[in-house]
Amino acid sequence: MEIGEKLDIFYRAAVETAKEQAGAIAAESEADCRRQLLDYEEQKKKQQNARERVAAERVRKEVNREVSAILMEQKREYHAAQEQKKEQLFARVEEKLAAYRKTDAYVSLLTAKIKRAVEFADGEALTVYLDAEDEELLPQLRTAQEGCPNCTVTVGNERFGGGIRAAIPAKNILLDEAFGSRLYEEREKFSFDVGA
Repeated sequence: MEIGEKLDIFYRAAVETAKEQAGAIAAESEADCRRQLLDYEEQKKKQQNARERVAAERVRKEVNREVSAILMEQKREYHAAQEQKKEQLFARVEEKLAAYRKTDAYVSLLTAKIKRAVEFADGEALTVYLDAEDEELLPQLRTAQEGCPNCTVTVGNERFGGGIRAAIPAKNILLDEAFGSRLYEEREKFSFDVGA
């Protein structure tokens, strides 16, 4: 075999080996590129999911904040409406009390309360105070103190919405049967029962 033929065979073998190596390198490079592409796509999907979660959380928080603000406003309006109705109700009660204080039943009630205070004092000195607006009832109510020489029925310096207040100094007791006190207590504990 001649040198030209040997060179030709060597050349073909070298080219064939180079083609095989180039193919292997290209295949390895292509596989590496595919892996990098898949890793890149996976990373981008994770980033996109993270952005979507952050955006969804931000939207959820904003919606919750808005709902909370709306609920607070509704509660405030509801409470204000309740307070308005409560004031209307107690204004009506005060009107009815004012009308009741002009009846004979009111005089009978005061007489009974004075007699109970006299019994409670049990002979001790007792001062019964009437509301300043009930001064004209004083002569009628003094009869309720009969049988108690240490008892005095008088008109107080202040207005307390009707009823009586009585002081027994020896026992250090103040009996408060004033309508104003009762009305204040009822106003303080009054609430609208929603669930009933």
